[in-house]
Amino acid sequence: MRELLELPDTHRIGIVPGSDTGAFEMAMWTMLGARPVTTLAWESFGEGWVTDAAKQLQLDPTVLRADYGAIPDLSQVDWSSDVLFTWNGTTSGVRVPDGEWIADDREGLSFADATSAVFAYHLPWEKIDVATFSWQKVLGGEGAHGILILGPRAVERLESFTPDRPLPKVFRLVSKGKLTEGIFRGETINTPSMLAVEDAIWALEWAKSIGGAKALQQRSDANAAALDRIVQERSWVSHLAADPACRSTTSVCLSVEGQTPTSSRPSRACSRKRAPPTTSRDIATHLPDFASGAAQLSTPQTSRRSGRGSTGPTRKCAPLDDPVLLRRQGPSPFFSRKLGSCLRRNTILQDQRMTQPKVLISDKMDPKAAAIFRERGLQVDEITGKTPEELKAIIGDYDGLAIRSSTKVTQDILDAATNLKVVGRAGIGVDNVDIRLRPHAASS
Repeated sequence: MRELLELPDTHRIGIVPGSDTGAFEMAMWTMLGARPVTTLAWESFGEGWVTDAAKQLQLDPTVLRADYGAIPDLSQVDWSSDVLFTWNGTTSGVRVPDGEWIADDREGLSFADATSAVFAYHLPWEKIDVATFSWQKVLGGEGAHGILILGPRAVERLESFTPDRPLPKVFRLVSKGKLTEGIFRGETINTPSMLAVEDAIWALEWAKSIGGAKALQQRSDANAAALDRIVQERSWVSHLAADPACRSTTSVCLSVEGQTPTSSRPSRACSRKRAPPTTSRDIATHLPDFASGAAQLSTPQTSRRSGRGSTGPTRKCAPLDDPVLLRRQGPSPFFSRKLGSCLRRNTILQDQRMTQPKVLISDKMDPKAAAIFRERGLQVDEITGKTPEELKAIIGDYDGLAIRSSTKVTQDILDAATNLKVVGRAGIGVDNVDIRLRPHAASS
């Protein structure tokens, strides 16, 4: 991870509970209070940090706000204070343009919520004292873990400042006045999911294999450019973020032209009420999850989040013909019995005309297995007893392969599996799967 992030040795990396939220809250609770606090908010996650700083920590922060689609005047930031901001505004499609606005001679600390920014943008680590994100995020997973990155100035703050508030055990980063270094050497505060760990390792290895940080950033930029071409060709849709310099390439928000909404913050009940017409058709299934963001399906002008990023091939960026909506596609090829869920997560969801993901069951299984896949919207073929050559001839048509003990997943099979996203084994062990290999599909 350090290599892919291009993170200098001066910065520490720790795995902490609670995803990005847990990591950012940990930083706030342990370090804020030594200096005045400035918070920047232009979307729902930034507003969350405003609420926590003001109401939970009662710090009376200075708040710089901007409407959805815009960004505050960064020249107004007072760097004698600690500054909290989101590098990439997930629910508004607006990001900070670069790190030039962060003062080199700052007295306060810079706290960057970098979820949806890491692995997709170049981050100037010398400007960032605290960074957090959700596991590998842009690479396609979360797994409930948070990543906390501390620069030397943040460590100095932790070891010299004692907050005047009680700290929960999961927030404690200091013992006897010194940083708990174990957290930044691979020890975890709680037990992480081993499936999520394998998912992260696999994704990081894949990222390294395609060229590392620069390749990930180039892919993200290419996907954003492809989406922009689609937007430019259509009169009914536009970018919510008008300024290209501040427009996100990973969590794009689009506006369907129409009447100006009366409120940029619809109620959760309203957003969830309007979401089912699309979610019931497997379109825009994540819209209800961002009901605190900009108006989505609750007004004539609809902000639609189109998750791009560093994993999906640019050719997968399909036209946004209403009611089509793109969803993030990232490699998450871990072995799991929940094969159907994995495939649905890694498939670009469009409309009902799109071909459903296909699963091949190549060994005899309980009929319930195929039934579960079909219930989850997958096409299933049960073709058992094939020789390796016969399997090679058909495997290219499938997104998923479900096996027991008979099928041997070798390099030859994977080379032929040009669409394969995941292999799932029903049973204990993966001795018949060469887990040292990587599917061709994961690098295409």
